[in-house]
Amino acid sequence: MAGVIASGSAVVAMVATPAAATTYGAGSRGLDSFTYFNNDGEILTSEDNNADGHGATAQWRYSGSSTVNSYYNPNGAGNTKTWNLSLPENRFIDIRACLQDGAGGTPWDCGPWEGASTG
Repeated sequence: MAGVIASGSAVVAMVATPAAATTYGAGSRGLDSFTYFNNDGEILTSEDNNADGHGATAQWRYSGSSTVNSYYNPNGAGNTKTWNLSLPENRFIDIRACLQDGAGGTPWDCGPWEGASTG
């Protein structure tokens, strides 16, 4: 299943694969940043897709929780950064992509939360 949804200034791309990976992206000028979650190993990936001087951030939270975990990707446009989250099995989480300026910056221009599962 694949789809593209335009919402305000953000464009969201979602793809479900047989490995039950969730692919998600958002940004103010097209697909500036993506967040991917692969439940096989609980791997979170952030990808920066625009050489605009802004970094990319992947965020996740347990569904229904107000505690947000942010992971900054400083690698620049066209590059990804991955994290092995080692989350408990069979948990529902939400992920989203944001832009961020510098490691100490505040995430901004975040896309909507997208549901995923840890398998």
